[in-house]
Amino acid sequence: MLKRKFVLAHTKILALLSSFMLVLSLAPTAQATSKMTATLPAFPVTINGQVIDNSSAQYPLFLYKDVTYVPMTYNLCRFLGIVTAWDAETSTFSLRVSSVRGDYVPDTGHYRKSNTISISKLSCDVAVNGILNSLRELQEDQYPIVSYNDIVYFPLTFPNMQNFGWESSWDAVNGLVINLTREIDQDFLEWESNFAGTPLE
Repeated sequence: MLKRKFVLAHTKILALLSSFMLVLSLAPTAQATSKMTATLPAFPVTINGQVIDNSSAQYPLFLYKDVTYVPMTYNLCRFLGIVTAWDAETSTFSLRVSSVRGDYVPDTGHYRKSNTISISKLSCDVAVNGILNSLRELQEDQYPIVSYNDIVYFPLTFPNMQNFGWESSWDAVNGLVINLTREIDQDFLEWESNFAGTPLE
């Protein structure tokens, strides 16, 4: 009787260990599905008349599903007339167009060996000009807002271009050209004064 109880207990322990090892073996696979691959553009990029040295940038522009993505770094956002903030209470990353523009600050000196990089979908909500995009909406978007090296990246889709007041063009000689086209008005000043969250610097 005691031998039978020992065998049953031993069998249960082996079953639990097997289940635990199965979960561990599946974990890397689940994590890998959140990773995506992007490529660096082979064409030149010019933003507001400034040629971008994308090859040595720590946060380069990249292509995902043939759409160009732009890093929302502090310096580049100011150069493009955007202010960013993080609301820790709601886990929301916010962007608004701004009446103030900063000078261009080069992002160089970070050379890489490969033209492909690993990117991830965001794990937070995003608000653009006061309009909230939930995490679920972002995850289901064909061209999702993504993260690379802990920096948020926006796709240059037509709606995003409109939201930020940008226009873009592309040709084989000049590559991608992005310009800030909106005019500063009092609405921008009002948006800034009501902007919630902690500014990102």
